[in-house]
Amino acid sequence: MRKNLLIGISILLIVCIGLVVGGYFLYKQFSSQVDIAKDIINNQTNTNDNNLSDAATFSSKPCELLTMDIAKQILGVSELTLGPNSGSMSCTYTFLNTETQGFSMISLLQNTTDPGLAKSYFDTAKTTTYLDKIEPVTGLKVDDAYYATEFKQLSILNGADWIILSVYSNNADSDKQLTIDAAKLIWK
Repeated sequence: MRKNLLIGISILLIVCIGLVVGGYFLYKQFSSQVDIAKDIINNQTNTNDNNLSDAATFSSKPCELLTMDIAKQILGVSELTLGPNSGSMSCTYTFLNTETQGFSMISLLQNTTDPGLAKSYFDTAKTTTYLDKIEPVTGLKVDDAYYATEFKQLSILNGADWIILSVYSNNADSDKQLTIDAAKLIWK
């Protein structure tokens, strides 16, 4: 009885240590994304405050790029829900099938800034956020693109826009191709 209790406590301690160590590495990996997001928000706030005459230059309309029709076509469904956080910088559509527990999502995050800063964010994310775990993507009508394999994100540079496009479906093996297919529909 005592031996089983000690084994149980040992297993619990190992699991707790694993959770703490895993949590630390997740925090470290995502903290660089938070810093980039803060820079994006600060730049847009400063740009809009300092250059009100060019406000249209810095407007983002991600749901005009990623339309409901494109999302339905990529996810292969007839009904989608527009995510509650969709707005000036992002657009997300989700599908949930309660009968099969199926879930699919397509999301586009758009940062519109000046071309030099957009390229800087695009290039910096390769090493700091994605840790160079990327694959170049060609054949899109954009300036540059790469796919971050661990995050399942297509990072796109198009003029003054740095865009992140992601598809998550029940068939994880097809997510990369679905994301690239969505980009091809957006930038025909």
